[in-house]
Order: sequence, then structure tokens, then C-alpha cells
Amino acid sequence: MIVTDGESFFSEEKRDTTTQVDYRQPGVPAVKITNRCRANAYVIQKELLVDPRRDVLLQRIRFTAGAGPTYKYRLYALLAPHLGNCGAGNNGFVGDYKGTPMLFAERDRLALALA
Repeated sequence: MIVTDGESFFSEEKRDTTTQVDYRQPGVPAVKITNRCRANAYVIQKELLVDPRRDVLLQRIRFTAGAGPTYKYRLYALLAPHLGNCGAGNNGFVGDYKGTPMLFAERDRLALALA
């Protein structure tokens, strides 16, 4: 994710945070990831759940401002697909599914959707 106030603050979650991973229970395909901004501007908490029988990953994401009011910040999804373990040759586009705007990517017979 990208976090910005649109004026003087810009942060890429992957590069500008420290990460803590908490596993739910042994044998449960779920994890909680907490990313804390090194500048103490925000915390992003993610709860991830996978289905062992299907190719799906569900995320619940919570953003908390660490400095200033939450409304000052804008969050942007950063999607860098590496379908088939390859970052090149993927096709990406914006579309909708049943009225919900989504980002899509596809390569060969693989695809992903971000809602």
C-alpha cells in the first residue's frame, strides 16, 4: 500500500515499516500482520486467511493514524502481479465485477483480482 497526506508525507508500506507476524493457531491457515511506520505516522494491520482447497487469499485491512487525524491520509493499493513467478508479461486492467470496481491481472491461464 501507498500512504500519503497529499502534501509532504509519502510512504510505501513494504519499504517504510517494521513488520510483526502473529500466527493464529497451529494448523489454522490464518495470520495477523502488523506493519508499523518507522516515522510513527500509521499502523496497518492485516488479517490474512487462505482456503487450503481453493486458490484464494482473503485480507481484512485496518489503517490507524499515528500522527494527526485519519482523514488527512489517503491509501492506495499497490498491485505488482508476478503471475507464474514472473513480473514481466502480465496484463493488467481496471474493470468491474457485478458493479464493483476491481483491478485485474492475467497471464497465460493465471489471473488475479483485487477488489
